[in-house]
Amino acid sequence: MGPLSSPCKSLFMASFQPENRTGESRNWPSSTKLSSNVMFLIKEENPPSIRETQFPILQKSKNSVIFEPKRKGKTKDRVQISAFGGWGQRIVGTVESLFRSHPHGCLIIVSNSMDSSRGVEILRPFLDKGFHVNSISPDFDYLLKHTVAESWFNRLRKGDVDPGEVSLGQNLSNLLRLALLYKFGGVYIDTDVILLKSLSKLRNVIGAQTIDLETGNWSRLNNAVMVFDKGHPLLYKFIEEFALTFDGNKWGHNGPYLVSRVVSRVKGRPGFDFDVLSPMAFYPVDWSRISGCFFGAEERDSFEVAKW
Repeated sequence: MGPLSSPCKSLFMASFQPENRTGESRNWPSSTKLSSNVMFLIKEENPPSIRETQFPILQKSKNSVIFEPKRKGKTKDRVQISAFGGWGQRIVGTVESLFRSHPHGCLIIVSNSMDSSRGVEILRPFLDKGFHVNSISPDFDYLLKHTVAESWFNRLRKGDVDPGEVSLGQNLSNLLRLALLYKFGGVYIDTDVILLKSLSKLRNVIGAQTIDLETGNWSRLNNAVMVFDKGHPLLYKFIEEFALTFDGNKWGHNGPYLVSRVVSRVKGRPGFDFDVLSPMAFYPVDWSRISGCFFGAEERDSFEVAKW
């Protein structure tokens, strides 16, 4: 893939090849620079089967989603995206909400299946409207190079790490988001997050999901939305914690609970400049009540609604 056009002209994409396909991978050029409005979205290749829902802000018909971006000095453009195969309404809604809040942003979808001719077809309506979106397959060797997790990943490949009962794809997604932000900086969001406001004014932040009602302090953080500078020391600590304490048998141990453990240890220490936002920023609706945000939802879905 070639360089994206302005405002992402400094973003050069390499077509990452999974090692199980070709036995080798092509690295992202070392001279690559990402602008501050780059956003990463990771798609797990085998997500759980969840009934699709209709998000009232974005949904206009049963089979498609309508998005109308606001552009200065121009008539509103309309983008209509159908829910193609594994790219269900949830993920389409996430992408549309992202561009609604960031019409000039650059979105990188990290997914083996989307880094394909089929993926280009799915993204074509966005591309034809001038939105900056691209898909790549993750190159773990390149992203983890010179980090503590490099040796952990090599041991995993050799069968020397017990992947555990929790989905390995889920745990690798937890590591991948940290590596992407550490190497390039930018914004990471899960594929089930709906953005209601721009994140452009945020820098080096992570969000609390729950708070202690008695003290008012956060009790647990989440890693579904993170905004960090390239090479931030907190990201290094996250990656280090992942490699040193990996446990594939405990849900959340390598994700939300990991970032909570690390932040509780480093908060207040010199050299760590970051903020923890209240639950109202990224997680204003508890997952158990999320069905109330949808019309026609027969089962609870797993959308997170980021108000920021």
